[in-house]
Amino acid sequence: KAILIRQQLVKDHPDILKYASNLSSTYNGLAGVLSDHGKSDESIEIFKKAIRIKEQLVKEHPRVPMYASSLSSSYVDLAGTLRDHGHLDKAIEFFDNAILIKVQLVKDYPDVLEYAATLAISYKTLGMALVGLQEVDEAIHFYKKAILIEEQLVKDHPDIMEYASSLSSSYNDLAAALSDDKGKTDEAIEFYQKCIEIKEKLVKEQPDITEYAISLAKSFYNLGNTLARLRETDKAIESFQKCIEIKEQLVKEQPDITEY
Repeated sequence: KAILIRQQLVKDHPDILKYASNLSSTYNGLAGVLSDHGKSDESIEIFKKAIRIKEQLVKEHPRVPMYASSLSSSYVDLAGTLRDHGHLDKAIEFFDNAILIKVQLVKDYPDVLEYAATLAISYKTLGMALVGLQEVDEAIHFYKKAILIEEQLVKDHPDIMEYASSLSSSYNDLAAALSDDKGKTDEAIEFYQKCIEIKEKLVKEQPDITEYAISLAKSFYNLGNTLARLRETDKAIESFQKCIEIKEQLVKEQPDITEY
């Protein structure tokens, strides 16, 4: 019903940009819900409807950054749906489209932190898609681009925990990609350790946020696996034990959550 009303508003008042923008946002929201419920084909078509409107808004109003930012977000959302349903090549195309817009936004509006942060996330999600295509070297390239941005954000804004958390996740993703290459395991360990250092700090400063503890446990587990493959058994055991200690504490504090 919301879509029908907004379609009529756009039809009756094509000069009122807010109506077109609202309709595209409604399409985007509906597409996300459909994707979450496994209706990928329908979701993709609705995402494309949102994108067509947003592309027109950007074309007609290229100096309104809000429209460009919203379009890049829809490209990312569509790319994520395509990736999740196995259409990796097509997903990468839309990730690329999003990145082109975000790079320009960062260039034009360097003081808007959101643009830099979301550009880093786009680089990271593109990296994940490339890993799915077994293009690991290319994925590593984009993980490192994300890290460069996030390291600067953390340096400039050490009080914003979200930036530190995102950086630690990027270190973890890069380490995982590096660990798949037998010649880069030492570098992988280095980035797992960087990741763990940040996550330990986050857990210490925000002990009530269980997601930080869960993430830290996973990183210790990942590091342990990498060390085990290198036959550094004592170090691997130490890392696995730290993972177990965190999980035991989580179970003790929240015994009703079975996933712990």
